[in-house]
Amino acid sequence: MKKREIFFTKVGFSIALSFILTSNVFAGAPNPIGTMTYSIPGATAVPTLSGTMLIALSLLLFAVAFRVAKQKGSGKMFITLIGVSALSIGGSGIKLVSDAKALMGASLPLNTGPTTGEVDLYSGYNIFENTNSQTVTIKSITTDAGYSCGALAGKPQALALPAVSTCSESLEISNGNICDFQCDAIVEVSDIRLKQNIKYLRTLENGLKIYSFKYLTNVSNSKETQVGVMAQDLLNDSRYKDAVIRMKDNHFAVNYRSIGLKMITLDQWKASPDNVFYEQKL
Repeated sequence: MKKREIFFTKVGFSIALSFILTSNVFAGAPNPIGTMTYSIPGATAVPTLSGTMLIALSLLLFAVAFRVAKQKGSGKMFITLIGVSALSIGGSGIKLVSDAKALMGASLPLNTGPTTGEVDLYSGYNIFENTNSQTVTIKSITTDAGYSCGALAGKPQALALPAVSTCSESLEISNGNICDFQCDAIVEVSDIRLKQNIKYLRTLENGLKIYSFKYLTNVSNSKETQVGVMAQDLLNDSRYKDAVIRMKDNHFAVNYRSIGLKMITLDQWKASPDNVFYEQKL
């Protein structure tokens, strides 16, 4: 009896530890900057086991495993780890998807209704795969103020992806197909008074001067050297002055999207100056 109590005490501790380590609180997930909603004609999503069902199945397997361990008198720790792993996966909401599959895009679950779903959007590269058996239609794409999503200038080299559609409203995505886009901040702090280590790089064909710089530490903790424009230059050019936004502290920001550019790092500039354009130059 005492051995059984010790055994279950160890199991309970392991389960609690697994739930803590796999909770979203410790995951460090980035904050979403928008949402994308979609729908299908009927509720025919690819069936998967829910977290509740996984836990129920795990408990059943655990009971069998305990009886086997009791009879054999060995392998208890191995069996315990199997049961705990299954419980923690089911309880924490971790997707049972291989890394290779995940690279093909986050799935589009029917999570807001029997025929509708919604996914979060994040700053940077977003890619989604339709795992429903029927065609999905994108209904809306909404971003926070200061962000915009659109076609990529080029696919991330780390992902060997096939040709995909750009996610957009009314786009239809059949089963197994994917869509993607890039979500970037279109309003960036660009006041010369908030920058340091400023170096002139080039004047573009459209007359915009491009600089490398670092933000002052009270503006950003990043030590990365950035490449972009100066708001003061745009204010002196009638073609671009409307892209300048006065912030509450009377410093200036720039709507990069409206001038066809995006702020990039110096490394990206060195790889290709064309990376500064929002859309890839042909």
